[in-house]
This record gives sequence, C-alpha cells and structure tokens, in this order.
Amino acid sequence: MHMKRHTGLMTARSARSAALRGLAAVAALALSITLAACSSGFAGNEAGSMRDAAVAPADGSYEIAATDMASGDAASTQSALTATGRSVISQGSIAISVADAKASAESVTLIAKGLGGYVESQNVSGESASTQGASLTIRVPASQFDVAFTELQSLGSVLEESRSAQDVTAQHVDLQARVAALQASVDRLTELMAGAATTSELIEAESALAARQADLDGLQAQLASLEDQVGEATIWVSLTVRTALP
Repeated sequence: MHMKRHTGLMTARSARSAALRGLAAVAALALSITLAACSSGFAGNEAGSMRDAAVAPADGSYEIAATDMASGDAASTQSALTATGRSVISQGSIAISVADAKASAESVTLIAKGLGGYVESQNVSGESASTQGASLTIRVPASQFDVAFTELQSLGSVLEESRSAQDVTAQHVDLQARVAALQASVDRLTELMAGAATTSELIEAESALAARQADLDGLQAQLASLEDQVGEATIWVSLTVRTALP
C-alpha cells in the first residue's frame, strides 16, 4: 500500500517536470522566433535606409543635380533653337491708287517711322493734284514686314502687290567663317611684325598684312551689307492718283 502511494507520487512529479520542460522549450522557441523577426526587420530597415541614402543623400545633392540637369536641358534647348535660326531677306512692292499722291507719300513716311524704319528714297512727280504720282523705298524691321503692308493697304486701293523671301543662311554663315579666319590671320601677322628681327622680315610681314587686311575689309563690308538686308526689309511703294478719265 505504501509502495503504491510512493510510486504514484513519483509518476505525478515526473509528469509535472516533463510538462515544465515542454513549456520552457515552447517559450524558448517563441523567443528565438521573435528575435529572428526583429533581426530581420532591423536588417531590412537598415538595408532600406542605406538604399535611400544612396538614392537621395542627406546633403540634398540629388535635388541639386536634378535641378542642374533641368537647367542644362533648357540651355541645350535654347541653344538648339538659336542654332536653327534662318537668315532671310524680305522684300516687297505695292502699287496703290490714292486721292492725293503727295499727302499719301507723307503718310507712307509716317508709317515707316512708326514701325521703327525710315524712307530710303522718295520721288514725287507732277504739278497738279490730278497728275501727281510718287514712288518711295522704305526700310522697316524684318519683324514688321507684314504689318507694314497691312498699314500701306489702308492708304487707298491696292493695284498690285508682291512679296518675296530669300534664304541666305548658307551665305551668311560662310561670310562669318571667312571673316573670323581672316581676322585671326591679321592678328597673327601683327604679332609677327612686332617680333620681326630684320628689316626684310618686317617688310614681308607688312606686305602680307596689307593684303590680308584688304581682304578682311572687303568681307566685313559684304557681311555688314547682308546683315543689314536681313535685319531690315525693303518695300517699294508706288502711289498713283485716281482719275475719272479712261
């Protein structure tokens, strides 16, 4: 009887110990899982932070670089737009029937000046108002070419009108390049003259410089004339007086 009771107590204690060991194992496993999850989360956050730091540094250099790139693109676009500009000579003529040629000629002068231009030449013929006529050549800024025609048309009845545009971009670029090359040659010869060691070298350099300078002056005159024609349009205006006679 006593032995049976002792054996039962031992069995109960063993069961309790086993249960406690099981609970401890479960707790340890749960703790390890929790620590692993925390470690993984920390590693993920750390990696994310490092990745973010690589993409967007804390000193803001990424934003500055982006701004600089935008400015560079705008500058490149602007350069591209400038490079594609054309050099065009605009010319035109208009014949108008008016009531008073002399008064209309004065109006043409006012129109030209009002648009920032001027009268290059003018000729009024005829003594009486019925026989008068006038012809004028006016120059206006190229940007005001069409505006000038619109205002001239208001002076009377348009008998004839023509407009033309001549693209001289290639000629303009060629003249600019030749002027630049000759200018560099003149500058170089001027330096050689300053360092000439003998009279013969000085005379030779002066002769070459005179020839280059003459060529340069001629090309500069051509370039100035071309740019003047591009910058200012030319319009020939003819004024005739209306008459009832056939």
